[in-house]
Amino acid sequence: MLPKSSLEKYPIPEKGYSALAEKIDKLQAEKNNGRGVSCVKTIVDLLRRGELESAKAVCFNEGDKISSYPDIADVLKKELFKLGEKNPFDLNTL
Repeated sequence: MLPKSSLEKYPIPEKGYSALAEKIDKLQAEKNNGRGVSCVKTIVDLLRRGELESAKAVCFNEGDKISSYPDIADVLKKELFKLGEKNPFDLNTL
């Protein structure tokens, strides 16, 4: 049996990931005196394009920086990663 594609494992919600992208974009825009958080902007762009796996990869690569913003990290942990899924914001899943 062939492995499932990313789209089968993580189906894009009816509205895509634009709602999540908007939510974290608003949060990051308030940081650093309005300059935002560049690595989170990358995640926003990837989510808007529907590139879920790439957005998750950025979370792992930039998790130390993102964790400096607990509100953003919490939203990503709860809404980008499934419950119990390995994520960079929860030491229990690493």
